[in-house]
Amino acid sequence: MFEVYGTPQCPWCDRVKDLISKNNLEYNYTDVSESIGAQKMFREKQLRTVPQVFLGDKHIGGYEATQQYLNKQYINDLKETDVG
Repeated sequence: MFEVYGTPQCPWCDRVKDLISKNNLEYNYTDVSESIGAQKMFREKQLRTVPQVFLGDKHIGGYEATQQYLNKQYINDLKETDVG
C-alpha cells in the first residue's frame, strides 16, 4: 500500500492521491502539518516538499515520480502478461 504525505491546500497532494486511486491502488494519507512523526521523518530524510509518496520502505518521490513509477509498473505488468 502506498503512503502519501502531504498538507492541506496542496493541489499536487490531491493530484497524487487521485492518480493512485485511478490506478485502482490503495493509499494511506498523512497530513504532515499534523503529524510529529511525519515531520521527524521529513527532517531525517531531508524531504522539503509535498507530496511525498512511499511504497513500503521504498521512497517514490512526488507527483511526477509517482506517475513515472506507475507507468513503468504498468508496462512491466503488460510485459509479464504478454504471451505473444
